[in-house]
Amino acid sequence: MRARLSNDQAVWNRLHEMSTRLVPGGNMADLLGELLAAALSITGVECGCLYLVPAAGASTGTGPVVVAQRRVADRATAAIESFGAVGSALLPMHGRVVVADLELGRQDSPDLLTVALADTGFRGFHATALVSRDGRLLGGLVLLSPRPHAPDDRDMRVIDLLARQAADFIDRCRADDEATSIRAGLRAILDSISEAIVTFDVRGKIRTANPAAGRMFGFQPEDLVGQPLGILTEDVGAPAQPNPIFARLSGPESILGRRIEYSMRRKGHAPLLVELVVTEMERSRTFTCVIRDITDRRTQEAKARQSDRLAALGTLAAGLGHDMNNMLLPVRAHLNALNSLTAKLAGAACTPHIQEIGQAVRYLQQLADGLHYLATDAGHADVGTDGARLLTWWESTGSLLRRSLPPLSTVEVDIASGLPAVRVSGHALTQAMLNIFVNAGEAILARNDGTPGRIVVSAHVERDGRAVAFSVSDNGTGMSEQVRRRAMDMFFTTKARGLGTGLGLALVNRVAQESGGTVTLDSEEGVGTTVTLHLPFAVDPHAASGVIVAVSIADQRAAAFMRSAFESRGFAGATIDDASHAHAWIVDPRVVAPKDAAAWKARGRRRTVILSGHPHKVQAAAWKGIAAGTIPAATDFDSLLVCVDQACSIINRRAQK
Repeated sequence: MRARLSNDQAVWNRLHEMSTRLVPGGNMADLLGELLAAALSITGVECGCLYLVPAAGASTGTGPVVVAQRRVADRATAAIESFGAVGSALLPMHGRVVVADLELGRQDSPDLLTVALADTGFRGFHATALVSRDGRLLGGLVLLSPRPHAPDDRDMRVIDLLARQAADFIDRCRADDEATSIRAGLRAILDSISEAIVTFDVRGKIRTANPAAGRMFGFQPEDLVGQPLGILTEDVGAPAQPNPIFARLSGPESILGRRIEYSMRRKGHAPLLVELVVTEMERSRTFTCVIRDITDRRTQEAKARQSDRLAALGTLAAGLGHDMNNMLLPVRAHLNALNSLTAKLAGAACTPHIQEIGQAVRYLQQLADGLHYLATDAGHADVGTDGARLLTWWESTGSLLRRSLPPLSTVEVDIASGLPAVRVSGHALTQAMLNIFVNAGEAILARNDGTPGRIVVSAHVERDGRAVAFSVSDNGTGMSEQVRRRAMDMFFTTKARGLGTGLGLALVNRVAQESGGTVTLDSEEGVGTTVTLHLPFAVDPHAASGVIVAVSIADQRAAAFMRSAFESRGFAGATIDDASHAHAWIVDPRVVAPKDAAAWKARGRRRTVILSGHPHKVQAAAWKGIAAGTIPAATDFDSLLVCVDQACSIINRRAQK
């Protein structure tokens, strides 16, 4: 009797030990294997296995899966999985199934699992269903013996207890797995959305932040955890103070559940306009703040409003220009009549007055033309072969641009004559330059020291011979390096809200880029600013198609410039001194002999010789009949480009014959 009690105590101690070990977090298969080993040891049965039934909705199939076995052949576990999938009376849905001798059951029952287990040498069979506390089948515990065997009442109670422990353990593990899966899904959703989500406690400390919050505010999400909520509204390095958001969570004007707009701040950047909603997670303990960046939306709305204003301005400018032209037409007609009468009546005393009136009328006509340029939709800045000649353009719009400057400001103009057309429309150029002049005028006024405004407008060919540098320099306040780097960003402005849109230099940059050029900005605080548009030439893509030009002149630097200029004008290629494959040859009579030029020309019917500079009078007769034309010799880049233009005209005329 004492021995039996001692044995029972050992069994219950073993069961208690197993119950303390069966907790989620470990390897479920290993722990179930230990539980199976305990069941075999306590009951004295030699073999056994433990199988699980997949949870409802699982993608692993509907049949049982053996997860632990002791001394059971693979054939037997495969039979349990296969025949259990189609349904077997040996595997219970609840309770237990006991077969003392499978050989006898084999004769009495056609169950395929019975036959399979008997064929593998098993006789005694005991299976107990693993059922959750809410009645769901989780699996089963199977004990097998090579001899006929039936457990006694004590073994039945032990197995039932072990089955209950196993079922509870499996249920908890599956619940934990499901919760982990749900948390992972929620985390994936939170990580993928663009809105920042921040949770904070009653003390105003941030508890969690999703990746979008880190991206929006310039922090790593984990760096925000534990920080006061005020860190999202302060500059970098500033002490983080309690955020006013936290102070408005209670009271008659509570923001809980309301969508509000709020100004926050990125780390190290300008203020950030957001739309946020704060809700309670735990009443008066934890809160969730969903934050959406609406800066782009607001800037787009501002852009739309600016477009409306510009459209209204364009309509007004068009109307003013039209009315001015209507008024100026009869005035000019009457002035012409007065001029005629003055000439007939010899009224010399009236002539100066009429001339003054004519000059005023011409000025008004320039203003009307400028308004026309401003009001007309520029379309795309790149107009291909039809470009703007800068000196002609300035003569028609300069008066309008001067009006945007402060009083007493002087404008110096240095635009080289004879420059070829640049690949930009006059309307787009007017709009770009008006923005530059307005900015220059505001920078001059901002000095506030009585210094008269001084603007320098210049246009010269760049050294590579591929574009014209069109610059406007002012003596305004200038810019800091930080402002200069961002000056051409869309909507960036240093002016107060409502006074500037940040579209001026962005429009200038767009005009230059659409024409195939670029913009450079040089500025120094207290000195002034220079805005330079690098505008390529207007080129006819078919005029010089397939034409190769050779250049042979004494000045190698000028020759390299001319080669680049020809290539930028659409010619198939340009060489220096090598005319073997050329169709046109620019020659310096001091470098190339007439006989050599004549021999080269004779080798091709369409070959064209152009003189760069006039030959000495001794050689003048020898060059007759060889050169198709002469361009003047030049040394500075502007006059060199004019020479290239003249050479292009000669080559194109020859090609059209």
